[in-house]
Amino acid sequence: MQKQIFQYHPVIGYTFIPNIKARIQHNGGGYLIKTNNIGFRDNRDFSLNKNSNRGRILVFGDSYTAGDGVSNGSRYTEILEQSLSGPELYNFGLPASGTDQQYLVFKEFVKDAEYDLIIISVLVENITRVASRYKLYKSSSGENMIMEKPYFMVEKDKPIQLFHNPVSKEPKNIKEIPKNEIKYVHGLGKNKPIYYLKKLGGKQLINILKKFYKYNHYTQYNNPNNISWQTMKAILKSWAKEVQTPVIICPIPTHYHYEETDFANYYQTRFQELYDPPHIIIHDPLDDYLKVTKSKRRSLRFATDVHPTKLQHELLSQSLHKIVSSYF
Repeated sequence: MQKQIFQYHPVIGYTFIPNIKARIQHNGGGYLIKTNNIGFRDNRDFSLNKNSNRGRILVFGDSYTAGDGVSNGSRYTEILEQSLSGPELYNFGLPASGTDQQYLVFKEFVKDAEYDLIIISVLVENITRVASRYKLYKSSSGENMIMEKPYFMVEKDKPIQLFHNPVSKEPKNIKEIPKNEIKYVHGLGKNKPIYYLKKLGGKQLINILKKFYKYNHYTQYNNPNNISWQTMKAILKSWAKEVQTPVIICPIPTHYHYEETDFANYYQTRFQELYDPPHIIIHDPLDDYLKVTKSKRRSLRFATDVHPTKLQHELLSQSLHKIVSSYF
């Protein structure tokens, strides 16, 4: 039985349990995690004040940053720290979280800390999470259950407003969710065109079609006025206003994008709307991913898991090094 590694948090929803060591089962062979004193995967404890004269970089993101599938030392944050040979990097990645929850991580744990640079790594898929109000999971009996998550809403010319605060500690049966809220359950909806194609011809048909046609999985990026993008944009702008140092926003491509079965130009255009140097810098690593030969790109994710392998963590570290090194 896998060790329990998460605990309830009233504002964020959950964090890692502090000060644990565990081996996590995974199709890539399993991996080791260690958490620090405040409940994030890091080999060092975190204090608000710097522990030395070294620079300090704080990195936020979801499971791609937290490192699902690889041990702490194999993540891009640790690899980047070694290559910089100067500043300390602290990893505040939280699996299955949205950019909204990552912003709340900053506000709850980091806002009053000393640091020199913030990196916000936004998995492109997170556009679907900021639009959600609940998360779907299966209970030990296999039943579909729902957990609340915090979420923000945007109104014109008003500060973003936080809801589900505090987050309910108790799970709900899906039947308890009002019908008009079902659309806000992340993980419940189906991509209808893909769903019906799978029913018609299975994964083999999907894979054949992908060789010839690209499919736009994240249409929320297509229109600058889309409410999901407006929410994401407002969260990132609000976050940046609270940061006194430079902020690097790094949109992490999904495997659809680096394997070139989806369009990247839409999300790339949207993130450029946030570019505001010298305070907000957008670093898009996709070009570096695409320099990898097509035959090797499949090795950037696990065989049956889309999370980054050690190879992708190394690649992302090298990409970030080019911009982060200019600050130290």
